[in-house]
Amino acid sequence: MKNIVYRKKARSGDEIIIRYPNKNDLNDMLQYINELSRERTFVLLQGGRVKLKYEKKYLEKVLREIRKPSRVQLLLFCDKKLVGISEIGQKNRAQSHVASFGISIRKSARGKGLGGLLMKTILIETKKQLPEVKIVILSMFANNIIAAKLYKKLGFKKYGLLPKGVKHKKRLVDDIFMWKEI
Repeated sequence: MKNIVYRKKARSGDEIIIRYPNKNDLNDMLQYINELSRERTFVLLQGGRVKLKYEKKYLEKVLREIRKPSRVQLLLFCDKKLVGISEIGQKNRAQSHVASFGISIRKSARGKGLGGLLMKTILIETKKQLPEVKIVILSMFANNIIAAKLYKKLGFKKYGLLPKGVKHKKRLVDDIFMWKEI
């Protein structure tokens, strides 16, 4: 497995790099998740603060699972700034052909097509690194209209809904479940 899976100059002149994480990404990842949490964007952490100790343990676990391999995680950088993270984690035993998907994009990088690029890239990388995975699943906040359009565009289909399944900005919203064969 190579570290960098995508590198290109955008029309804006920005250098776009998508690569696997390493232990040196700890501080960037910590700053990133805490920024998303403060924003109360469509992530499960809604206003809480992740401490360095917790993020370090998380990153160590991610790196172990990438080496195993049972996970693909990619970081998206735009001019050396971390602006997106996506991961696909393989389930085990009788569900080892299924993997859970997640993605987030920093506010400053949204609306530029980077989320779609990151999603396409991680799905391709998952086929290479986790060939046993045949189905990718995700859950999303029902009020995340932009994400819903992107997921549908990339072939994800709705298979369920948990009414009032997640809290977003102190409101209960439906949790939508989607799937895609890869």
